[in-house]
Amino acid sequence: MSECPLYVSPELYDELFSPATADAARLERLRASEAFYVAEARRGKNALEIGCGTGRLTIPIAKAGVAITGVDLSAVMLGKAREKAAADEVLIELVEGDMRDFDLGRRFETVLIPGNSLLHMLEERDVERALDAARRHLAPGGRLIFDITLWNDGEGPVRHCTTTLPGGRLIEYDLRVISPGELERYLEAAGLRLDVRYGDFGRQPFTPSSPRQLCSAGHSGRAKATSYTHLDVYKRQARHLPSP
Repeated sequence: MSECPLYVSPELYDELFSPATADAARLERLRASEAFYVAEARRGKNALEIGCGTGRLTIPIAKAGVAITGVDLSAVMLGKAREKAAADEVLIELVEGDMRDFDLGRRFETVLIPGNSLLHMLEERDVERALDAARRHLAPGGRLIFDITLWNDGEGPVRHCTTTLPGGRLIEYDLRVISPGELERYLEAAGLRLDVRYGDFGRQPFTPSSPRQLCSAGHSGRAKATSYTHLDVYKRQARHLPSP
C-alpha cells in the first residue's frame, strides 16, 4: 500500500483540498467531484465511504441527509474528521480500518471509494482485496462508485507522482496504474460488474483519452475468484486475448 504524507497529516490533506487556495481549474474539479458524490450517495438511504480522510466528501453527504459511515486507515485523519463533523453539527459514524480487510458486519446501498484511493493499492493482490471488501459491504442491488485517474502515456504498473501544495511544499507518492481492461478484470475477479463508466465528473462518455475512469459497479451474480492464484491464472490467460 502506498505511503503518502497527505494521508497521515490532516493539515496537509486539508490544505491540498481547500477551496480557498485552489486555482480556478482545481476549484471547478473540487466542486464537480463533491457534487457528483453527493448526488450518487443521495440515490440510496445509506452510504459507506472507504478512505474518507478528514471528511471532505463525508460531511457534505451527511449534510444532504444521507446516513453515512466513513472508514479510514489513519486514526489522526479520523480525529480531524470528527472535529469537523462536530463543528458542522452532523452525525457521522467514523471507523478506523484497512480498506483491504475491514468488516463492519453490515451492508450499504452505496459504497464510495473516491479520489484515487484505490490506486494506493500498489500490488495487484491488494487491489483485488480492496474491491472484495467493498463488495462484501454492498447490499443486493447496491452500487459501488469510485474514480481513478487514467494515464495514457504507457508508464506503469506503478507511477511516481508529485503534488505541489499551495504553500509550495512538494509531496511525492506512488500510485498504481490501472487500464480500462485491467479494471474490468479486477472487478470481475471480485464478483462485481461494471455498469457505467464516465470520463469525468460531468458524466461525459468515457473514451480512451478521458482523464478519469469514474465508475459504477454492482454485484455480478457470479462467484468471485476463490483465491488469488485463480486470479493470476485468469490474468495469464487474458494476456493472450486482444486488448479491450
